[in-house]
Amino acid sequence: MLFGKPCFHKYLLEDCYGLEVCESEGEVHLRVNPVKGGSDGIELQEMLDAWNTEMTKLKNKEITQEEYDRWRYHYPQYDSTGKFKKVGPSQELSDYLVKLLLTG
Repeated sequence: MLFGKPCFHKYLLEDCYGLEVCESEGEVHLRVNPVKGGSDGIELQEMLDAWNTEMTKLKNKEITQEEYDRWRYHYPQYDSTGKFKKVGPSQELSDYLVKLLLTG
């Protein structure tokens, strides 16, 4: 689950999601290294790819601002890239909730 891990310190994002700092044309950017970030890095990359696709459609006037806003405020419900697969909660979360319910 993206951002479900306790990675609150910005430098831990490198370990948790494979984010790397890079420089291009004098500007500092964050880049996803999915190999380094594992499944969470891959998921983040897919989300960013979907965002880029929709933003490009907006810039090219293929969609309206309202359509873009609907997409981004309700992601992944209106995602058309087909890359993001919504899954249920993790087994770890499920086990935790069951334990919480049983212990009161």
